[in-house]
Amino acid sequence: MGHRRNIIILTSDKPRHRYLVRSLKKQKDLNIVDVITESKNKKRSYLHQYEESKEMYNWINEFNELEKLQFGKDHFVAQSEIVPPGSLNSELVVNRIIRQNPDLVVVFGTGIIKETIIQYVPNIINLHLGLSPFYRGTATTVWPFIEKKPIFNGATILKLDKGIDSGPIYKLVLSDFYQGESIHQINMRLIKKAVDTQVDIILSLSNGKEISPINQELDLGKLYLNKEFKPHHILQAKNFLDSYEYKEFLDNIKINKLKLETILNANGLPYI
Repeated sequence: MGHRRNIIILTSDKPRHRYLVRSLKKQKDLNIVDVITESKNKKRSYLHQYEESKEMYNWINEFNELEKLQFGKDHFVAQSEIVPPGSLNSELVVNRIIRQNPDLVVVFGTGIIKETIIQYVPNIINLHLGLSPFYRGTATTVWPFIEKKPIFNGATILKLDKGIDSGPIYKLVLSDFYQGESIHQINMRLIKKAVDTQVDIILSLSNGKEISPINQELDLGKLYLNKEFKPHHILQAKNFLDSYEYKEFLDNIKINKLKLETILNANGLPYI
């Protein structure tokens, strides 16, 4: 076992992000030297788009309530620097990171991290809620249902690079599916599984285990932009879950998982 690695966490302020911080702080082999929290940008929130649509507004609220149930409502511990949206790459934050000289930086839920940070930290481990390289960008745990490809719903633990969710992959985290669940229920379980997997990878790397991430073939998928995700897409996703096509998908889940695993294995992508 190596020395205790100095780790900085860059994250946001929702219950799922707090769950990551709590999980890492519990690990005796890790030395969490700083937590920098980028508050969510209200301008990017979908709530303002849905104010005239009761169904859409309720959809977001359902996510928020389920998230509180899954991950709790507690606040961050005192050791956390809260910065405004979009300021993570500021000189103040960059200098703070450089000064502490971390062995690893753990990322979940922030805005885009630029070269100003990446150039100073060789190991940045990011959690992307989407199955890269197939689904990169925004709302990538909803698009698989919109496009009727639910088996591609998942998350990715990757080494952060200058692109968007495009860095070498440590592990793909696949969704599990059960009868009668909503998209939010599916994704809450996925988020927990993904955070737990990210923590395991951080522990392995911190203890000196060599894990070589696998480069992505970006042509296998697409980058989904924030501006492309509209309220009517939520209705499409919900309608798909109520469809006979989705029932058939669940009835044949073992076959569908095998098809996905065949694709992942053919491209040398590690998964859990």
